[in-house]
Amino acid sequence: MTTENQKDAPIIFSAPMIRTILGGIKTQTRRVVSPSTCRIQLPNSQHQVWDIIREHDLLSNATSHGAHLKLTTPDDCTPDWFLIEARHALINRLWVKENILVDGYLDPWYAAEGRGVSYVDAHTDRDWPYREPEYTGTIPSIHMPRWASRLTLDVTDVKVERLQDISEADAQAEGIVEATLKGRGDTIWHVPETPGHVNVSAGLFGKTACVAYQRLWDSINKGRKDKDGKPLPYAWDKNPWVVATTFDWHLANIDTLNREPKS
Repeated sequence: MTTENQKDAPIIFSAPMIRTILGGIKTQTRRVVSPSTCRIQLPNSQHQVWDIIREHDLLSNATSHGAHLKLTTPDDCTPDWFLIEARHALINRLWVKENILVDGYLDPWYAAEGRGVSYVDAHTDRDWPYREPEYTGTIPSIHMPRWASRLTLDVTDVKVERLQDISEADAQAEGIVEATLKGRGDTIWHVPETPGHVNVSAGLFGKTACVAYQRLWDSINKGRKDKDGKPLPYAWDKNPWVVATTFDWHLANIDTLNREPKS
């Protein structure tokens, strides 16, 4: 069911994470606290305040209050404190953006599993605002048009916490699964490249779900840099603040769901 007051926003997932969602494994995602994931409850310019946060390292002593972070400001600043709020706390639904492949002959298809985009029952004009019409290759997820999205997420819970505070249950909700290695009988937790398949060669496994998630996190975030090429403090050992979003998912375009009759 939908309501006129519902708010929605896009969210990007990689191909392996798309497959874990479709496999019914992943129901939670974490994103680092930043201007793109959080907003500041102040009338000032958001970017100016974020510069102050970085300059004074205000996040190091922040305290979590559900979907908010409370930051204490330096003695010479006014106000004495302010809140950062997770943007997903203001969102009812998320429409998923993922990589698409086009070859000039067949309809575009989703890179995660090769299923054709044409099955999406979207009622809007199907334009591709990316390069020239004859382009072939990968259309990055950031350029996916809304009509082509096939996954819609209902946001059920949002919290802000330190990365290393993740629980075993939450690590499993992030898409980490248990498996027994053939011929050895050892039980491990790992990130399935494909649901039901154990791929230890990628190194994304551990004796607990949290250890496996730590390795998954660093494989994505440890080497990230800002626009000036400077390393970002996003690695597991830096223990950044993150927004943890829990969701239910629908294999349907968000605007198709919008057309469901209201009761």
